[in-house]
Amino acid sequence: MPLANHFRHQTYTSAAPPAPYFMLRPGGQPSLNSDEFRQRTRLVGDRFRENGVAAIYLIHGTFAGTGPLGLIESVSGILPGVATVLRRLVKRTVDGLLQDLGNFPEAYRRLFEECLTSESAPVIPVRRFFWTGENHHLGRAHAAVRLIDELSRGTWTDNQRVLLWGHSHGGNILALLTNLLAADELTRDKFFLAAEPYAGPFGGGGQDVSMWERVRRLLAKRDHPLFRVKFDLVTLGTPIRYGWDTTGCQHLLHFVHHRPEARLPEYLSRFPWRPGDVVCATSGDFIQHVGIVGTNLPPHPLAWQAWRSDCRFKTLLQSPCRSSGLICHVAAGQRVPADGTTLLVDYLAAGQWLDRSFFGHAVYTRRNWLLFHAEEVARRFYGTVAVTSPDGSTSSTP
Repeated sequence: MPLANHFRHQTYTSAAPPAPYFMLRPGGQPSLNSDEFRQRTRLVGDRFRENGVAAIYLIHGTFAGTGPLGLIESVSGILPGVATVLRRLVKRTVDGLLQDLGNFPEAYRRLFEECLTSESAPVIPVRRFFWTGENHHLGRAHAAVRLIDELSRGTWTDNQRVLLWGHSHGGNILALLTNLLAADELTRDKFFLAAEPYAGPFGGGGQDVSMWERVRRLLAKRDHPLFRVKFDLVTLGTPIRYGWDTTGCQHLLHFVHHRPEARLPEYLSRFPWRPGDVVCATSGDFIQHVGIVGTNLPPHPLAWQAWRSDCRFKTLLQSPCRSSGLICHVAAGQRVPADGTTLLVDYLAAGQWLDRSFFGHAVYTRRNWLLFHAEEVARRFYGTVAVTSPDGSTSSTP
């Protein structure tokens, strides 16, 4: 995508990707309780600290949030206290049911933070960012604005880094984040004008109305400390949707569960027509493949103001793609986004059948893959990483 992306949607094509990609076939991973796991994750933590990583945020995907059906948001303006309690209850229930199956539970956050910690070294805080999980433009736009609002409360110094991990459509929230941070005034005004029926003075956004206005004023102040932070972005199984404005981030890396087909270029995916192929993820991540333009759900029927805003966001965020072209877009088989570096990973090469769950889309948040992802991020973003083998010897990997 162009540097001044202006919220344009990515297009779908079967042509060779313009951005770099690499095929990876990882082997088995060390046990979470092993000395090897602890040694290697602490080396990653040291590398993060050396490069100024001040915090890590984990952003869940669609339907793993605080109100994926939109009902809670539709009553938040009338009963804000009740809505807050319900959000917590829904998220606690989702975490209890899913655990690390396509979700970042508290146990994952705690493990991530603890395993990066070395003696006498400052702790890199790992935080979870919650959003509704609604599968539409307004839901993701609202989450991007809330994320900026939360990040703006941090105490950042010049050139510190914030590492943001987004699973599924959590990654598309990060795409909107880059567009918002890099947008000029005219483009930014179009975004907030689209939100007006929901987040304007007379909208149905309830408590969130003031937050939208606060973020709008913040983005107009280019001297805010937030603009001196370096954002390093990681997406995990994110469907190809919104374009990226790469001036809004420092690094961008995509993990995609992919199994190449013999009769196709290695960067394309075949649509799995047989139900067994979908369930067993024989082509990789089915949700990443099909969760593209044309698969949104409308806001809750009671939230008519949210529906109006979502229609406006569709005009802004979906250009030049059309929902009616879903079949053609899916048939293109595109796996590699137009920006950033993509790692096409055959997770099943490690022979772990549990990673097939949820149509190949839940593998990324499994705790047994945390080390693999962390080492790849450290390697691709911050140079070589020293890896300690079980016998105690140390080597560097490029």
